[in-house]
Amino acid sequence: PSPTKFMGGGAFMSEPAKKKAKVTVPKGYLMNVNGAVDKKYSNLPLLELIKQHPSALKGLSEKVDPLFQEINVKSIEKLGSWKFYKAACAIKVMASLEEDGKRASDSTLNINKILDKKYEKMTFKEILKAPIDALSGLSERALKYLEPMHLTTIGKLADWKFCKWAEALVDLAKFENKRMES
Repeated sequence: PSPTKFMGGGAFMSEPAKKKAKVTVPKGYLMNVNGAVDKKYSNLPLLELIKQHPSALKGLSEKVDPLFQEINVKSIEKLGSWKFYKAACAIKVMASLEEDGKRASDSTLNINKILDKKYEKMTFKEILKAPIDALSGLSERALKYLEPMHLTTIGKLADWKFCKWAEALVDLAKFENKRMES
C-alpha cells in the first residue's frame, strides 16, 4: 500500500512512489549472462537476478517453479546454495581425489549428517553413483519432484547445469557493485 496524505475535509491522496536513483551505465562493459538466463532477465543486475524464480534460468520451464517450491528452492539464489547440491559437488571433488583402499585404520572421517545410514561406509566414488535418495533429508515427496528433472544420482545432481549456473550467479553477485563504481 502506498502512503497517504490527509488533504482535509476527510479526503486522502496517495503520495507518489519514491523514484529509484537512476544509475548511469558506463560505456564499454561487455560481460553478459545471456547463455544462462532467459532474455527478459538478461539486463537485471546479479543481485536482483538471483532473487528470481529458478525458471528465469534458460531452459527451465515455469512448470518447475512449483516443483522447486515444494523442496523449498524458491529462487536462483536458493538453487545455487541448495545444501544437497553443495554436498553432491563436494562428494564429486573428493571422489576425484580419493585413493582406493588407502583409508587410515584410525580415521574417523565421515559425512554421516548428509547420508542415509546404508551409504555411510561407502567410498566417495561409490556415493557419487548412489541414487539421490542416499542424501539424508530428501523426503519421498522431494524425490518425486526431482525425478522429472532426471536427477537420479548424486553425481547427476553435482553436474546439473542449472545448479551450476545458479551457483555461479550467486557467487558473482557477491562482487557486484550496485553503483557500478570500481
